[in-house]
Amino acid sequence: MASNHRRLWLLLFACALMTGAYANKPSWIYQTPVSANHTYDYKVTLGEARTYDEAYTKALARAILETSWRISGVTVKVNDDLNHIEKDIMHSLETISKEVRLHINKVCEYTERPSGSMQYKVYILWQVPTDGYVIPQFDPYKCE
Repeated sequence: MASNHRRLWLLLFACALMTGAYANKPSWIYQTPVSANHTYDYKVTLGEARTYDEAYTKALARAILETSWRISGVTVKVNDDLNHIEKDIMHSLETISKEVRLHINKVCEYTERPSGSMQYKVYILWQVPTDGYVIPQFDPYKCE
């Protein structure tokens, strides 16, 4: 009986810790907002590194790369050969880069460095285009 009470208390304590960790982060990290029109979507990227600048750069690079892939129509399957994927991506990006300007808009940022951790985590909410041939009509968004 005492063992069950101990387990229950440990479970409640673990839930309280997790709830506290989630409570401090903005809601857009877990659920992206809905765009106001069809010309753009929201995307959250995460960069992790030993310094803030490196983490920010990784989050920015991820936003650019993932948006470019989506606009170019590159799809990656789990069983695809890495060399084939790289060739597809480079060809698609080379093709669209001649015709498309990539518009992305940084909306919000949340940075954390958990105690005891050597890593910064930078979360960034972006407005990204849905089509590379249409200039997105970004709407204002108020960060939490």
